[in-house]
Amino acid sequence: MRPLDHRLQRQRLDRAYRHIGPGTSVLDIGCHQAELGAALRAQGCAYHGIDPQLHTAADGAVRGRFPEDMPVEWDVQRYDHVVVLAVLEHVPEFELGPFLAAITGRLTPSGTLIASVPSPHTDRILHALLRLRLIDGMDLEAHDGLTPRQLMSAAEGAGLRLQRRERFQFGLNNIFVWSKAT
Repeated sequence: MRPLDHRLQRQRLDRAYRHIGPGTSVLDIGCHQAELGAALRAQGCAYHGIDPQLHTAADGAVRGRFPEDMPVEWDVQRYDHVVVLAVLEHVPEFELGPFLAAITGRLTPSGTLIASVPSPHTDRILHALLRLRLIDGMDLEAHDGLTPRQLMSAAEGAGLRLQRRERFQFGLNNIFVWSKAT
């Protein structure tokens, strides 16, 4: 990753971190190299992360895809928070509902889903930054053009209720916080 990639990632992590209380349990889907895990463990959080591109074994993280590669002992656990940063835009629209439903099923009754999703306009900027070699643009070609409206509809269909939405990075990125609908 290039310095700008790290900066953009750090901003997403910081936004998500604000919504996670100390001593809670967290599942980080698409955890990259489990960067969020160290900060959360320092706060006494129980942390699990999963990512198909995890380079080396990290404390509390495994290489794989959610939900099919979840270790059995994690798969039965319920989490206070599930974090999905810069991932949902890579999920094909026809798979988004089942993916979010699988997340909902892993939340405690008062649990939250914390997700970042870029504005659809962001791809043009990212492609320009990629051409200028300012970013590596991790899996940029796999963006499926997910709009916040599509995401909110799929989340509602998966039994989630929007608690908060924040725009950041000049409105080009979004943090969503959902809870289980009761």
